[in-house]
Amino acid sequence: MSLRIVETEEEPLVSAPVAAAVRQGLSSGGSAVLLVPSFAAALDAQRCFAASGIGMGVACTTPSAWVGERWEVWGDGRRIVGDAARHMMVRDVLEQAAGLEVNPGTVELLCQLVRAALPWLQVPGELDRLTPSERRLIACAQSYACELHEHDMLEECEADLSIAPLLKKAGVSMPSMVFAGFDALSRGQRELACSLASCTQVIFCCQLTGGAAAQTARQLLRELRASAAAAGVWQPSPAQGARGGVRAAASPASRLHAPRRAPELEELRRSLFVGHDADSISPTGAVGVVLPAGPLAEGRAVAQTVVRATTGEDDVVIAVADVARAWRELPRKLVLCGRDVELQANVAFESLESGRSFLEYVQEVARLADLAASWPTEEEAGGAVKVYQGRMSWWPPRELTDFLLSAIAHVPAWRAHRLDASWRANRLLTPATVLTDLMTEKKTSVSVARATRELLRGRVASAAAKLLSPFTSSKQTAAAAQPAQDGVPQEDAPVGAQLFAAEAKASFSQVFAVAQDLKEIGVTADAETTGAMPFAAFAAVFTEVMRQASVPLRIRTQSCGGRPVRLMELRAAARLAPRSADVVIACGLTSEEDPIPRDVNLAEELLDRMGIEPAPDPLMQARTRFSHLVAVPRRRLVLERSLKNAASEDAYSSVMLTELLARYGIEGENDSTKLERAVRKVFGSDRSPEWTEVEVDRNVSASGEPSREVGREIPAPTGVIDPELRGLVIVPPEGVGLEQDRRPLLSASQIETYLACPYKWFSLRRLRLSDADALFSGAEMGTFAHRVLEVVHAQLFEEGADIHAPAGLQRAHELLDSEFAEHLSHQYIPINASRTQPQALIAHNTQQEGRLNALKEDLASFLDYESALFAGFVPTLFEWDFGRGDDVVEYAGARLVGTVDRVDVDEHGLAVVIDYKHRSVAGFAREYDVFDKGGHAPGEDLALPHRVQSLIYGQVIRRAHPDVKVVAALYLCTRGAHELAGAVDANLVDRVFGSLPISSQRIARLCVEPDDTFGSDTFGSDGAAEGQEASCGMAGLLDACEEAIAARIERMRAGCIEANPINADACKWCPVLNCEKRLAR
Repeated sequence: MSLRIVETEEEPLVSAPVAAAVRQGLSSGGSAVLLVPSFAAALDAQRCFAASGIGMGVACTTPSAWVGERWEVWGDGRRIVGDAARHMMVRDVLEQAAGLEVNPGTVELLCQLVRAALPWLQVPGELDRLTPSERRLIACAQSYACELHEHDMLEECEADLSIAPLLKKAGVSMPSMVFAGFDALSRGQRELACSLASCTQVIFCCQLTGGAAAQTARQLLRELRASAAAAGVWQPSPAQGARGGVRAAASPASRLHAPRRAPELEELRRSLFVGHDADSISPTGAVGVVLPAGPLAEGRAVAQTVVRATTGEDDVVIAVADVARAWRELPRKLVLCGRDVELQANVAFESLESGRSFLEYVQEVARLADLAASWPTEEEAGGAVKVYQGRMSWWPPRELTDFLLSAIAHVPAWRAHRLDASWRANRLLTPATVLTDLMTEKKTSVSVARATRELLRGRVASAAAKLLSPFTSSKQTAAAAQPAQDGVPQEDAPVGAQLFAAEAKASFSQVFAVAQDLKEIGVTADAETTGAMPFAAFAAVFTEVMRQASVPLRIRTQSCGGRPVRLMELRAAARLAPRSADVVIACGLTSEEDPIPRDVNLAEELLDRMGIEPAPDPLMQARTRFSHLVAVPRRRLVLERSLKNAASEDAYSSVMLTELLARYGIEGENDSTKLERAVRKVFGSDRSPEWTEVEVDRNVSASGEPSREVGREIPAPTGVIDPELRGLVIVPPEGVGLEQDRRPLLSASQIETYLACPYKWFSLRRLRLSDADALFSGAEMGTFAHRVLEVVHAQLFEEGADIHAPAGLQRAHELLDSEFAEHLSHQYIPINASRTQPQALIAHNTQQEGRLNALKEDLASFLDYESALFAGFVPTLFEWDFGRGDDVVEYAGARLVGTVDRVDVDEHGLAVVIDYKHRSVAGFAREYDVFDKGGHAPGEDLALPHRVQSLIYGQVIRRAHPDVKVVAALYLCTRGAHELAGAVDANLVDRVFGSLPISSQRIARLCVEPDDTFGSDTFGSDGAAEGQEASCGMAGLLDACEEAIAARIERMRAGCIEANPINADACKWCPVLNCEKRLAR
């Protein structure tokens, strides 16, 4: 028994030496085993043997699969560890070790080391070349081995060393073993070959086809000879010489039966990576280059390349650098172009939509369950329920909304959005409420409700099964199996749903496998299992493991007929047999997507320094893989890379693409324009079509064709609508017929918004565009301040206390302290179980608590500020409502509804109308004073001020209370340093402003002269008949303001809503961000 090395220059995997070795094994023992690098290569070999008539008795598989199968039968009772179990045990070992930081990088590094070389790490050699931290890490490998064996498990490399002696001990008859197609073998696999050679005849066939691949193969031969010599299974004969290999000549028969390769491809394969002295290759059409403008155009470019360059019977391979992205973008485009897809790739679990959504779901449910367990309890408060809050950093639960909107949740989008809106509108939301909502089928779905119940029991696999169930139903299967007519899917065929269902099945299968691996080592949260860990802790472990896991996607569509396009990762495509495909399209050949590391990874470096495993040369590995990839196509090789990256910056060609293009005389062009020009010059425009990102419709279309136009509409300027539709802008309230009353029901703030910009009013008040979240903003704080000040002043009025006196001011501060605390407490009392108090001011973090404290300080300083104002005036009306129910208030041709914050009246019946504004004092006077700089010239028409709310309220008070005379309509800033602005009778400015100083400029902007008629001679809305003397002073201002507003409301009633902001401030809080007249961004 020995290990024999045979060298050959033949390209086919089943070369003449391989076939001869297999026949020899069949003749001597009746069976033979061929070990190859991948299952795809094994399938190619089986087809080749079947065509040669020697398929019976030959097993084609990979070393890993062969060892695994035999270990299950003849092993020592231990199980080969899975990735999840390894990850957990490595983490446990590192957490117990001293002097090492436990992070994902350290865990992954030790996982790589023990997976590749655990037997040799237990008896490490050259530790003097390692740092102290590296020695501690290697020491952890020994601890890991102990824990691994305590769980009756072992690494695959350990099984590689043990399987042959166990088979020999069990008396198992060993067939001849043939290794073929390998460029590299791990140390465990080399030891496997040598241990097998002690039991049976082992033949290693090495393909020396020239170029970089031959250099890598020769390195492997040196390593294998050293291992065989150390094991005593290799004795070179004189005929073999010192090198120990038998050179087998190429078989004429194999050349005759092998499919031919296009001459250009053959020349490229032989001359690639041989240096710059070789002559440039002349293109004949066998090699093409596709240069889409950017990532958005890549999918269509690749799909259309397949359609244009191949037929449905061609064997086409698409090799991609980023298989996760290719899976998202390519299959649906290819199927809708009439080509089925066969995907064979391992994709990171978290990069799949199904995987990412499931992890978000598990994490959020675990976090909410953990919070709910320690959440403060509710208590009775005066017949109501008071809610206490814990940490609110999770609110709103956006990740759960994303999960509900994903396809694995099986929740209608409208239902998910409705539930999301209810969560975001409730600042008193509790984790228990969210979990209850998830478990309510009518709010989510049957699958989500059942899965959530299983998760809360700690059963992740069972929860995944509940979400998987709809994908495996007979209805889903029937839809997926339905073929398209004439080989092209119908437009309404659910191609995307079929592909996602296949992805979800693969993703959840991985969840089942990981959960089982963890359970085998005692990591579970199932409450019915002894030693179960808390669900939150388990979810963290499970998430960490799944983020390292990959999903084997083996998916094939059956919609179009014909041979499917094979989609795989670049490395997998390089392992295909030479000349095994008609066309290969290599995608993503940029330095960003297909990089070559400058150095080996840290695990390989450590093994090299310890003398366990020589470190590979990254550049040589990349060249070997690319050489194999170039050898796969028979007829055509297409190379694709985008000219720009996602940031619209020039992308750079990968090293491999650069070296290939150099064979055509294109040297190192990284400027996108120059590269495109050079490629077109060499390969011709017909072989390098232009794919731009400008054609958005084509790029986003699954079929790559533009959408079918069914109509055309040229957007009108914002707010410009058909005159026939203007009647729909103003509609009467519910229950009021069109023939009864078409006057709009408006508030003063609505009128003010319309004056600022008609379309802003339409979007906010008619379309009701607003933020979905219950905010903690100035609006909520202003409402809170209104209520507190109302109660304080009402109590002062009832007690007869005067805020202008020291005792009254002190009493006001006492009332503020108690009412502020009481009203803040009321914020935590919901109206009912499903709806919180409107404008609830609930602080969720320390920053917001700080704002609440600042609000209290603002209100306290506000009392001091107003104690110097309004000399002789007494607050009389507080939060006075009007226009509700049967109380019809008419104003400027509309019905008016609203609340006046406060009205102060003196002993002579003079009234000051006050509107609180909780906003910054900066620019307050400029914005809220009634006149612009320089004031108003008596007798001139009134230019509507920017702010009219207090003027409208003044007119309403004037009519509702004819016994008082409105002498001021003011805005009082309740924040910061405070400010008073608006309009005041010039004769009363000293009393209104009290002891506060006021400049002459301010006097001009806010004082109303008693004899100013504002350009009106006969109009008197205070009851004067037509033709009588016009009102003047404050009354004239209020009348003139109403008259001007009446003209605007007439336009509103006519449906005029064209965007026309009066200034940049009008655009600040407008939700219409794409308005062409927007003045503020």
